[in-house]
Amino acid sequence: MFLTDGSQPRYERRISVGYYLSFICQGLSASIFGPAMIWFANRTHSTIAEITPVLVCYNLGFIISSLLIANLFDRKPGNRLIAGSICIQTIIFFGLCLVKSRWQLFLLAFIMGMGLSVIDNGGNILFPWLLRERSKRPMNLVHLFYSVGCIITPFLIGLSLKRWAQPTPVFLLLAGLIIYPAILLFRLPSPRPQRDTAGTSADETDMTLPRILRAAGLFGLLLFLFSSCQATFNNWITTVLIRNGLANESAAAMMTSVFWAGTFTGRLLAAWFVEKRRPEQIVFCCIVIAVFDGIVMFFGRNSLILTGICVFLNGFATGPILANVLSIMKGRGLVSAQINGIVLACSQLGGLLLPALFGRLYGDSTASYDPFVITTLTASAAELIVFLLIFKNSHKV
Repeated sequence: MFLTDGSQPRYERRISVGYYLSFICQGLSASIFGPAMIWFANRTHSTIAEITPVLVCYNLGFIISSLLIANLFDRKPGNRLIAGSICIQTIIFFGLCLVKSRWQLFLLAFIMGMGLSVIDNGGNILFPWLLRERSKRPMNLVHLFYSVGCIITPFLIGLSLKRWAQPTPVFLLLAGLIIYPAILLFRLPSPRPQRDTAGTSADETDMTLPRILRAAGLFGLLLFLFSSCQATFNNWITTVLIRNGLANESAAAMMTSVFWAGTFTGRLLAAWFVEKRRPEQIVFCCIVIAVFDGIVMFFGRNSLILTGICVFLNGFATGPILANVLSIMKGRGLVSAQINGIVLACSQLGGLLLPALFGRLYGDSTASYDPFVITTLTASAAELIVFLLIFKNSHKV
């Protein structure tokens, strides 16, 4: 069931609410593994290094889904695809309560990644189709709601670990909370698909397929580096603080919420700025702040308060990047589900490789703080270089 021009005013607001709620569901699920990593290791009788492949499985599921399933949005009603994926997350939450082996955990993480990819692609693809030239602010807001979910889960896990020494009550609670968005979206019509047609600027002709793929590759590299930094920070900040004796397990888990609180704040501010500044300017400023933050964090290793401020600032800086890079893509005419799937798969590949490599090398180390900061700082610096190279000849930042 697709929207018609006559029915859009009737459904537009309800569909928008459904997308916002779906991104809260995505955030609730995506922020589980970082704050609960040590609990999962104990539950499966594993070391941190042995359990690190859970991040690989999660991201691999996301990548495969982005490449093979995302293009269904070009042909099928997207709202029903999102609704089905949210229902899958409910099943995953119940499974996490019962997991006893690494292989069970890896399988659940893989399926979770596939489902969350559909939700992520759905909001990023369907909002521009629904609102077209009015989509810049909603694109920032939908990622803002993702941050809301990411703030809630680590905070609840921290409280649950403190009170019951396990996060399973949180998993059961989340399983019940996410049913409503699935029901809402399943009943609503979907925006009609669009194709990649626009040139990179007003005076250029329509894109050819090679130019579309080349542009997608450049943006994919940019988001690869972005996710390398953000995913390493999000997934390992809790473990790094515990291993280095900077915080206990409960406080360290809540530090992930501090990161996502920064992300929420950055995205909220970007949603206001996007009507006043070009997305290119917002992305440039965010990357510069992330690089500066990494330098400060390196010298603040002995202060938990300063570390917390830097964690918040890193979230603040990285939060608006994805939505505004996608807005830049939409301005260049890259709007199809297939292209979005390729670019988001590149992004998730960054979220797979660097966090997994860091976990294998430093997950069990008591001297992981400096490598952690250097790794994320290097990824941010490389991201800045790629951004400047991409826009050197075509845009002034």
